[in-house]
Amino acid sequence: MRARFAVLAVALLSPLPSAVAAPPRVVVPNVHETLEGALDNAYPYRFTAGAGRYQQAFAASQFPGPIVIGEIAYRYLHDEPNGKAPADFKMTLSYSASPWDALSPTFGANVGPGATVVFDGVWTIKKFSGDPLTPNRFAQRLVLTKTFLYDPSLGDLLMDVEMRSSAFPLGVGTGAFEATGTAPGVGRVFANDGNPTSPVGVFVKTGLVTEFTASGVLEVGSGCPGSQPSAPELGWFGAPLPGAQVSLLLSNGLGGAASVTLVGAGAASVPIGDGCDLLVSPPVLPLLVPLGGSGPGAGTYSLPAVIPPTAPSGTIRMQAFVADPGGPIGLSATQGLAITIGP
Repeated sequence: MRARFAVLAVALLSPLPSAVAAPPRVVVPNVHETLEGALDNAYPYRFTAGAGRYQQAFAASQFPGPIVIGEIAYRYLHDEPNGKAPADFKMTLSYSASPWDALSPTFGANVGPGATVVFDGVWTIKKFSGDPLTPNRFAQRLVLTKTFLYDPSLGDLLMDVEMRSSAFPLGVGTGAFEATGTAPGVGRVFANDGNPTSPVGVFVKTGLVTEFTASGVLEVGSGCPGSQPSAPELGWFGAPLPGAQVSLLLSNGLGGAASVTLVGAGAASVPIGDGCDLLVSPPVLPLLVPLGGSGPGAGTYSLPAVIPPTAPSGTIRMQAFVADPGGPIGLSATQGLAITIGP
């Protein structure tokens, strides 16, 4: 087991080769990977009627190849603070029976082959305390309870949300999720009428900027804040497959501070003081990385890597700590990550 995470730790400290083919982490529309969107959008996670139906189609051309979708994420456009809030809904993914830019106002006419319920329950939208990045990070992450294998060669992707009860956490401003303006690649149909199974809606060629992440990466536990109100966050981008190009990102730390990321094989939940928990059990391998940026919340690092083609299958755990005098024990901590390597 130690060899298993040692291989990955070495990979994270190794430079990228010049060209690597890898399953994607995909932001749709692609242009909004680094470019901020133009609109606030409260649908479907806050219908003013309290409930409704929402479909969004994603152009197949936005995906570089097949992806086993295990997580969907959104980001805020503005930085107004927001409290956490629940959203009760059913989400179905399928291939779209209509082109992404010409969806039918009749919801049922858009649902194509492969319809799979990927989430059915309550998703608690996390508290948001602002973000020093532009655009903001994809902090609102929905882990699907069932994965969906999407092959763009077979058509556009359709997301169908039947929202039974929504309470989007609006703050002092609009505080809604980020949406596109005129960028190509997404279209939506919505009905803000209190009925999660509405038969018809209104088509608009826009939609939420959405990040799709391959399955195999789960967030575990919670972090501890330091000099900023919210805890730093540890993110993994890319499919956790042998030979894949990936990236480990720490954000929202204390700028310029030292950090250590622990890589281990076992899970833990060990109190270390003032509500902070160690989420990785020894033995561990430490990755010592200084954070860029300056000031509370502005500290980040990004470690690009390639998982070796011969990496063994299995699950590894990660958690990062940042030296921060504003933290309860002189440290701030991220949540944990459980990363399953394998086909």
